[in-house]
Amino acid sequence: MHFYEVTIIISSLIVGHVQLVEVGREVEGGFEVLNTGPVQLIIPDILSFTINNEAQCHGAFRICYVSDPKASRQELKSKYFNVGGSCPTGYCTLWLMPGQDGVFGLAAERHDGNLYGLLVKGSTSMCPLYVADGLSNFIVINVPDCPVIIDGARLPKVEPVNKPKDKEFDVKWIIVICVGLSLLLLVVGIVGFYNCTRSRKVVRPVKSVRHSASPKSHHKTSPINKQLDGSPHAAIFSSPKTPPSYNERYAATESKLQRTSQEPKMT
Repeated sequence: MHFYEVTIIISSLIVGHVQLVEVGREVEGGFEVLNTGPVQLIIPDILSFTINNEAQCHGAFRICYVSDPKASRQELKSKYFNVGGSCPTGYCTLWLMPGQDGVFGLAAERHDGNLYGLLVKGSTSMCPLYVADGLSNFIVINVPDCPVIIDGARLPKVEPVNKPKDKEFDVKWIIVICVGLSLLLLVVGIVGFYNCTRSRKVVRPVKSVRHSASPKSHHKTSPINKQLDGSPHAAIFSSPKTPPSYNERYAATESKLQRTSQEPKMT
């Protein structure tokens, strides 16, 4: 494979969207080719080109297009006529040369000073155009000093500009959620450690055995106890009676004798 072909393949793989736009721009009626390089386009049913004011245009227009991504160069050459040596494997070549009769792979027509080139659909001698999901890949090799229009072609829809912002927003939310979960786990760990150390210090009290008593077996309070219960300051003390002494018994006997002697005697 030639060095020039390798360069074309590498450039088609690493090119970004900005580079694709620089190859040309959308205009009324199609896509205007301004520079060389790879480009992906939405193509109508028929691939055709227009060069306005052919008399004032100099230089050749040459472009490669995908015909069969899986076919080798030899396989394409064995079937079709427009397989050039400057395009990558699986690509075929188209030429338009304003002011000259040089046309390659296209059916050319001239009207009102303009040059038109048309890829004949269903031709058995020219490579068919490969289309996937409505898109076709091209590599512009040469551009004349005048605009070339790919009729009816359009650039694919561009992804929304705010998509990077959405990614940044998602990343921020992921960070916030991770920090929140980390703080939650930290708080749970601290509380668990505190409860564990506290349970080791507290002595568990011994549970007392409660005897179940029947409601009928309650002790009835006596009236005396009720009176005592009513007077909280009353003391329950019973002192034993001391037997009378000798002097007390003698004084009692003497008082009885005196009463007896004083009573009048009956005659």
